[in-house]
Amino acid sequence: MSYTVSSLATEVTAEMSKVRQNPASLIPYLENHRSQFSGMMYRSNGVNMMTNEGVAAVDEAINYLRICRPCSTLKLSIGMSRAAQDHVDDQGPKGAVGHDGSDGSASDERVSRYGSWLENATSPSDLFVALLRVCL
Repeated sequence: MSYTVSSLATEVTAEMSKVRQNPASLIPYLENHRSQFSGMMYRSNGVNMMTNEGVAAVDEAINYLRICRPCSTLKLSIGMSRAAQDHVDDQGPKGAVGHDGSDGSASDERVSRYGSWLENATSPSDLFVALLRVCL
């Protein structure tokens, strides 16, 4: 069965890879958004959103990006993309939210249906991060 990854997924992966290669490049974008906070309220495009942490979370992200070292780019995984689409197809029509599927499946189980979820782990650090993602 043929599967085509959406252009949005491809573009998001490319943007994430750019930030991974140059973490500080995201700082101006975040600094621009600081002014859109009023206490815990964030206003974007005329919509108010109540946050839990307010601008403190943005400041924390900026500080982290200043010390964060560059790392490798991401490789889009067809298996992970298919598993994510399965989850959307399962959750969306039901109005459900959460990480578990209606069949009780977890993320790693859905990815395993399409191959190994550790296929992109090429170093001990990559493996650790992959394992951490499953736990989150």
